[in-house]
This record gives sequence, structure tokens and C-alpha cells, in this order.
Amino acid sequence: MCHTKSMKKETTYCPAAVSGIYEALELLLPVHEEIHAWWVGLLYLPDGEVNYSEWSERTLALLWNDVALYV
Repeated sequence: MCHTKSMKKETTYCPAAVSGIYEALELLLPVHEEIHAWWVGLLYLPDGEVNYSEWSERTLALLWNDVALYV
């Protein structure tokens, strides 16, 4: 488990999780655009800003489950 530091009160930041999320999104895009779009909708706000509360080790684990299913 990686160490986290607080970016906002309700948000934790883990560089390894962020890197893994980007990697998983890149893998999903060419094989399942709908699932990729759903994840992007979760990870980013409608105005394009990062939804920091969703960028976590938990999200990374769930996202990699989708990668395992579809890639």
C-alpha cells in the first residue's frame, strides 16, 4: 500500500494509483470505448477538472478489474 498525503480534506493522493489509473485508461480505450468513457466520466468533472475524490487506490483496483475483463 502506498503512502498518501492530503490534497483536500476529503481527498487522498497516491502517485502510484494515479499512474496506474492512467495506464488502465489507456488500455481500455482501444478495446472498450463505452467502459473507458464511463471511467472518464467518474474521474473528471463535467468542466474537465479532476474529480480528486475518485482518484484513489480503491478506484485503481476497481478500474483494473474492468481492464482484466475487457482487455
